[in-house]
Amino acid sequence: MAKDKKAKAAEKKARTAAKSSKKAAKKEKKVTNKRRPGDDSDSDDQDIDAILEEYKLKQAQHMAIAETICPPPPVRANSILMPHPTNSKELFLFGGEIYTGTPPVAKFFNDLYVYHTE
Repeated sequence: MAKDKKAKAAEKKARTAAKSSKKAAKKEKKVTNKRRPGDDSDSDDQDIDAILEEYKLKQAQHMAIAETICPPPPVRANSILMPHPTNSKELFLFGGEIYTGTPPVAKFFNDLYVYHTE
C-alpha cells in the first residue's frame, strides 16, 4: 500500500507540473498574440534627444516659407488685390479665375503673390 501511495503522489506531481507548464505556455502565447509588431521593448534603447532633434529638423523643413522671384502672374479676373495690413510697402494678390472658351473652359487660381512696391 505504501508503494501505491508513493506512485500516486509522484503521478499527481507529474500531472500538476504538466498542467502548470501547459498553462504557462498558453499565457506566453496570449502575450505574444497581444503584442503589436511595432511594440518593441528594445525601442527604449534609442536616444530621446536625437529623436527630438530629428523631429525638430523635419518640422523646420515642413514649416519653412519658400520665397521665390517669379514672372508676373497670368491674366485673371475676380482676384483679390489688397495692401498689407501693417506694412504699407507690400501688396497681396490672391486667387482669381480665367475664362478661355475652349476646354477646359475655366481655370481657377489658388496662389498668393506678394508685391514689394520698393
